[in-house]
Amino acid sequence: MQLSSGLLLRLADPSDRWRLALVEARSFGWDRLLMGYWSRLDGRKVRGWVAGAGGSIVGYVLVEQRAWQGRSRPYVPGLGVLPAWRRRGCGGVLMRQALGVHRALWLHVRAGNYPARNLYARLGMCETARISGFYANGEDAIVVEAA
Repeated sequence: MQLSSGLLLRLADPSDRWRLALVEARSFGWDRLLMGYWSRLDGRKVRGWVAGAGGSIVGYVLVEQRAWQGRSRPYVPGLGVLPAWRRRGCGGVLMRQALGVHRALWLHVRAGNYPARNLYARLGMCETARISGFYANGEDAIVVEAA
């Protein structure tokens, strides 16, 4: 689907794995690459969407089923946007697509990642819990859920 922002949005498929890895590494650093959910992208258990421009993938969102508070719900293990494409609506486009398909989404976000937290709030998602020391560096996680 071609969007007014010039982005092309489509379902991700397993052949996109290495391009997603590159977006993840450029977005978050090469050390996070080892933990990337992109490697599990199979179109069934882990599926997602990619945003492209000029023939390149500039962002992605992945969704899988994961238990939270005693029930299995769609979870976002990864959302990444190349630094040059941030603050241009790419993350919002990807999250709106995921929310349109999976209405009961939830995710973790770093407590200090205020741009992401603001994006989720603009999309009508609510912060419902804080998990102390969730990330490897000791940073807290905020649990965000679709309303």
